[in-house]
Amino acid sequence: MQPFLRGLRSRLILLILLTVLPFIGLTLYFNVQQRQHIRLDAQKNALHLVNIVVAEQEQLRREAKELLMILAQLPVMQNGNTANCEKLLNELLAEHPFSTAIAVATPEGEVICSAPPLDEPVSFADRPWFHEVLQTQDFVSSDYILGRVSHKSTIVLAHPILDPSKNPQAVIAIGLDLSWVNQIFANAALPADSAYTMIDTNGTILARHPDPEDWVEKNVSDTPLINEILSTETEGVLEAEGLDGVERLYAFAPIENDPSSKTYILVGIPSDVAYATAQASLLVNMVVLGMVTIFAIAGAWLISEYFILGRINALKKAAKQIMAGDLSARIGIKHNTDELDDLALSFDRMTEVLQERDKKIKQSAEEIKHQLGNMEALRNIDMAITGSLDLRVILTILLDEVTKTLKVDAACVLLLNPHLQTLEFSMGRGFRTDALRETNLHLGESYAGQAALDRKNVILTDLRKSENGFERSPLFPEEGFASYIAAPLISKGNVKGVLELFTRNHFEPNPEWLDFLESLSIQASIAIDNTALFNDLQLTNLTLMRAYDTTLEGLTRALDLRDKETEGHSQRVTEMTIRLARALGVSESRLRDIRRGALLHDVGKMGVPDSILHKPGPLTEEEWEIMHQHPTQAFKLLSSIEFLQPALDIPYCHHEKWDGSGYPRGLLKEQIPIAARIFAVVDVWDALRSDRPYRKAWSKKKSFAYIQEQSGFYFDPRVVDAFVELYNKGDLG
Repeated sequence: MQPFLRGLRSRLILLILLTVLPFIGLTLYFNVQQRQHIRLDAQKNALHLVNIVVAEQEQLRREAKELLMILAQLPVMQNGNTANCEKLLNELLAEHPFSTAIAVATPEGEVICSAPPLDEPVSFADRPWFHEVLQTQDFVSSDYILGRVSHKSTIVLAHPILDPSKNPQAVIAIGLDLSWVNQIFANAALPADSAYTMIDTNGTILARHPDPEDWVEKNVSDTPLINEILSTETEGVLEAEGLDGVERLYAFAPIENDPSSKTYILVGIPSDVAYATAQASLLVNMVVLGMVTIFAIAGAWLISEYFILGRINALKKAAKQIMAGDLSARIGIKHNTDELDDLALSFDRMTEVLQERDKKIKQSAEEIKHQLGNMEALRNIDMAITGSLDLRVILTILLDEVTKTLKVDAACVLLLNPHLQTLEFSMGRGFRTDALRETNLHLGESYAGQAALDRKNVILTDLRKSENGFERSPLFPEEGFASYIAAPLISKGNVKGVLELFTRNHFEPNPEWLDFLESLSIQASIAIDNTALFNDLQLTNLTLMRAYDTTLEGLTRALDLRDKETEGHSQRVTEMTIRLARALGVSESRLRDIRRGALLHDVGKMGVPDSILHKPGPLTEEEWEIMHQHPTQAFKLLSSIEFLQPALDIPYCHHEKWDGSGYPRGLLKEQIPIAARIFAVVDVWDALRSDRPYRKAWSKKKSFAYIQEQSGFYFDPRVVDAFVELYNKGDLG
């Protein structure tokens, strides 16, 4: 019996070891899965941070491009006034913390205006980006280079300044440094020993953390990590040894500077830090398995009697179920009567631990997925805020994200009318009827009004007990809502509106849900506030421009009243000039300045005495000399008014002639601004068709013949041709 018992015990021990092996395999499998989840999460977080840097740079480039386009149109950039130019550039540099320098250079590359000011002459003539601007006459972005004005590693963004003939008269450029990258990574909650690197297409390090002083400006293109990244056209992830020998999980993405070059951003998280949790979990599991195995072998050594084979079969069956993925398998021993029962109980406890651990892993994965969904929702709303100033577009995205991520059936936004102090329906999502579309509540009225007045959430988990709060809408019961939440939208201490949420099933929000609702409410408040500020600014600008134009029209009427013989002349020639300018293809953006110039064309006559202006007979030579000074008087009067400087062409040059015989400067042909050439034809036409102290008005036929006769002498032939075409169509009155 003893040899049989020893053989039985040996077989039992071998059977137990074979049973434990699947658990070891499952433990290793779950550990691999856990490491994979950790790797994916780390890569997603790092890639998200990289994409933030990429998006931030693209936003900075767009803003810089818009700034350069605006600066290129300013008179102060076009008239060559260095003092005013440097003053403006220094003010702009102070307002743009990520700009290293702003400079204006001549077409030969000589810097004539910059912020900060130059200590010595600087030329851009040998810079590739400078030549590209002159050739394309369009916006250009450079690689990262060492700036000659700022002496910092920077990207240069440049735009041409064109003269009236659309030829480059200068180039304005702005440099962006890398300090914004450091700021983004300083705010990122990365594990210890994490590293970020920025490299150009040649593999040269532009920025690095940590130890920037040891790495910046070094070329590392020959390292396996950098070589693999440079060979990739798009964003990606990899696990490799870093430049400092530390094994890390890396995420990277390119930044498109121009079609021929890229800059790459890398973020690396140490592999041992990322996998620390998985390693600890594996160690605990293996220790537990080892202890269970030892305990099972000890029990098997003592078990050699009654029901042993049946219990072994139960163990084998449960093991097979677990190997098939059924972690709910149990042997089902209720009483511990011997070692084999103890082994069975230990087996059941072990499977319970594995089942609970698997449940926790799945819950963790679900929680991570939920958090990523929330982050994606906030990112989508933030992109809508930064990418659009149309409140309806922003609210559409907001309500889509609110109903999806907060899992509510319907939502709407009520905006506060600051003048009437009422909450008015703006936009909704998920409603079956128009129950709330006519909402108009005073502060403190109903639940939404109470939320706005008290500046805190109103939560009703059983709306059916409180339906009197929606008596304003007879259709409301048809919606079948069971729960309700009203969240005030507050920005800079001011209530902007209320976000109302509805569910058709009973719902009690937890603290995490309420925290995310607060985040969404803050995003909505920012969007509403930004849109209101933009609309107010537009209204202010329109009001200001209308005030300017009304003032000019009043001044014109005053001038016409002084010269009663030409009353209404300014208004007539202004409208005719605009029509003729459009016919000649003048851009709509220039018509406003042409209109102002036409209205003010005779403003210089304020300096002409009435005795000369109203003289019924011919003027003497001395009187003509005084009369000929009125364009110069207009220039002196208007050139000091900045917003009228673009309108000076007509008041200053409308008495110049195509053949160079005009006054005050004797300009020849296309030296005369196009606006003045257009106006000269219209002005002479209206003068010939009007009574004067020294003659009666000419007939239309005689006046028209005179205009044609003076083509190529007094007037630009091309303008006369356009005038004739409009005349024949009857468009000149």
